[in-house]
Amino acid sequence: MTSSDHLLDLIRTTPEIDLLLRSSFGFDTHRKHNGEDLRLASGAPLETIAGEFAGGAYFLCAERNGRRPVVFASSEGEGGPLADDLAEALEIVIASKTEPEYVVADGDGQEFDPPFGEYVEPRHGGRR
Repeated sequence: MTSSDHLLDLIRTTPEIDLLLRSSFGFDTHRKHNGEDLRLASGAPLETIAGEFAGGAYFLCAERNGRRPVVFASSEGEGGPLADDLAEALEIVIASKTEPEYVVADGDGQEFDPPFGEYVEPRHGGRR
């Protein structure tokens, strides 16, 4: 059993983790109806492990060097490699759905996103 298999089993058997990933980060192990019988260009099979709210799906590839790479495909059919294993893929999924805990404003009250220095509208209709 690879670390990805172990982690996927942990997610499936721990309702709190499963619910958190599904409700907060869109990684839904109950939404595996997309991508049946998909294969890589090499002919290797893909295992559907989760879906996401917009209709995309996450897949585990065959084991390679003790790891199972993760591929993502959107509902429009675009996709590609996401990570070398499920743990790394979850780090990416969680980080991409996590909003910063702060909003910075200049002297005129114009808000911006400090890491990128771009002005943004307040999220969710207000300040944090």
